[in-house]
Amino acid sequence: MTDYAVSKNPANGEILARYPLQSLAELDATLEASAKAFKQWRETDMALRVKVLRQLAEQLRQREPELSRAITLEMGKPLAQARAEILKCASLSEWYAEHGPAMLEDQPTQVPDAWQRFKPVGTILAVMPWNFPFWQVLRGAVGMLLAG
Repeated sequence: MTDYAVSKNPANGEILARYPLQSLAELDATLEASAKAFKQWRETDMALRVKVLRQLAEQLRQREPELSRAITLEMGKPLAQARAEILKCASLSEWYAEHGPAMLEDQPTQVPDAWQRFKPVGTILAVMPWNFPFWQVLRGAVGMLLAG
């Protein structure tokens, strides 16, 4: 077993990068750091969360050429599709920044004086497929980031 993961260009087999694997202790530390960050983020003001999503959209648009190229090199996805994926992620981030806060407001129920409230409860670990490397992650993460 190797102590690193290899990223290869599927078109020609060229090794693009090697990434060191985490030890179990490093993985535990990462998970603990994630749980700690969640406890801080869930208390973050909604206006700041919205700002972060808008900044994410801006960064995706600014970095689209390099991100699209990385998708093409690492996944073999045609460049036009990679560009579309990055821009779709930027639009998603902006959409949630604009419409998401209203979706997270307390909702009345049919029971008098009872409300449905949306509260973050913990961290999420997700294993994603490779074929939509940004979209698969962001379509879930953007809403979760906004929710806290």
